[in-house]
Amino acid sequence: MTPPSTASTCPWCSESIRRDQGVAIGPPPSLSSAYHRWTLHEGCVEEWQSFADRLVQLSKEGAHETLIEYPRQFGTAELVES
Repeated sequence: MTPPSTASTCPWCSESIRRDQGVAIGPPPSLSSAYHRWTLHEGCVEEWQSFADRLVQLSKEGAHETLIEYPRQFGTAELVES
């Protein structure tokens, strides 16, 4: 299996990317494996950072279970009220 860092597609936007065009992200300090390193376009890194910051903010506001964890596991369909 090829580590994600050598993939030819940016995992954030699904567009083609060459290693020399992107920014390496990871691995987190607790995971040293190349399987936890990803290469994203520069613009995608900015979007990802904003997304990650928003996830942290939602968690701090107490919305983690409803707006993050449940949809991650089961989708959003059961949560949206008409």
